[in-house]
Amino acid sequence: MIKKKITFLNKKYQLSQSEDEKTPDTALTPLSIKEQIQSDDSDSGTPNIMTLTPLKMSKFKIQHEKSKSSFAHNARNLVNRRDKLAEYPFRWLIFGQRTTEETLLKHIEQTKRGVIYATKSLKPPSEKFLQQKKVDIPLKEKEKKILILDLDETLIHSCTSREKSQVQLRTEDGQLLRFNVRPHLAYFLDNLSTFYQIFIFTASSPSYALALVDYIDPLEDKILGIFTRNHCLETKNGYFIKDLRILRDVDLKNIIIVDNLTHSFGFQIENGIPILEWTDDEKDQELKYLVDYLIEASQYNDVREFNREKLKLHELIDYNL
Repeated sequence: MIKKKITFLNKKYQLSQSEDEKTPDTALTPLSIKEQIQSDDSDSGTPNIMTLTPLKMSKFKIQHEKSKSSFAHNARNLVNRRDKLAEYPFRWLIFGQRTTEETLLKHIEQTKRGVIYATKSLKPPSEKFLQQKKVDIPLKEKEKKILILDLDETLIHSCTSREKSQVQLRTEDGQLLRFNVRPHLAYFLDNLSTFYQIFIFTASSPSYALALVDYIDPLEDKILGIFTRNHCLETKNGYFIKDLRILRDVDLKNIIIVDNLTHSFGFQIENGIPILEWTDDEKDQELKYLVDYLIEASQYNDVREFNREKLKLHELIDYNL
C-alpha cells in the first residue's frame, strides 16, 4: 500500500487522500506549490505559485481585537430595541444587529432553496465512495468540539479584477491574488479557538486555500487544517457537497459547519449554520454576533439538538415567503 508521507508545512497541513486509489486510507500531505490556485466560489483570475509577498494592504488588514465575546452578549438589549424586524419570521438566521427586510428575505429564500434541495433532491453517496473519502484528522484536545468554516463569501471574498479589493498579495511569478476579509474575522477566530478545534472546508483548490489561511491565521495557532475540493462530493449539476462523515472516528454530534450555501452541508443539515453571504460590506457584523451562538452551542452534548432548536431550518420547507 502506497501512502504519502506525513509532513508539515509551516505548522499547517492539507488533509488529503491517499494516492493509492484502491485503498480508502488517508494521510496528511504537504501541498504542491505548483498546483493552480483557483476558487470554485470565485470567478477571479488566480495565481499558480503559493509563496506570497505583500504588495498592498489597506486599513482593512486583519488585526486581533482585544475585546471578548461578552461584547456581543452585552449588546443584545440594544439590538432588540433597534431591530425593527426582531419579530419577523426566521429573523434569527441573520445574527447581526440590524438587517433590511430585503436582505433578510433574500437570505431566507436562499437558505430555503438549499434545505429543499438537500432534503428532496440530494442523493447520498455509496458506502464505498464515502470510505474512499475518509480522513484522519489531528485533534489536540478531544474534549473540544469541531468548528468547520467555509472560505469564500463566509470568511473572505475573492475579487475579480473589476472589483475593489482590500488585500492584494503578489506571487513570486508576478501574479496577483485579490480578496476582501470579512469584518471581525480575527475577533471570531480568537474567541472561538478557545472553545473549538477549527478547520477550513472549501470547494477551492488546496494551494488557493492555504494562501488565504496563511493570511487570516498569520500566527498559525487558530486553524488546525484544511479540507479542499478533493474532499467534496461533486453532484451531476456541479454542486460541491461537504459530507462531514469523511472525518474518521468523529461523532457528528460534535461538529458544526458554517457556510453561506446551505446545500454545501446538505447531508448534515442539523450540523450547519447558513451564514449571510458576504462580499464587501464594511459594516457587516455576522461573525461578531455569531460568536455567542457558537460558544453556547459548544456547551451542548449534541450540537445538532442546539441547531435544531435555535435555527429551525427544516421548518423553512413549508414556509411561504
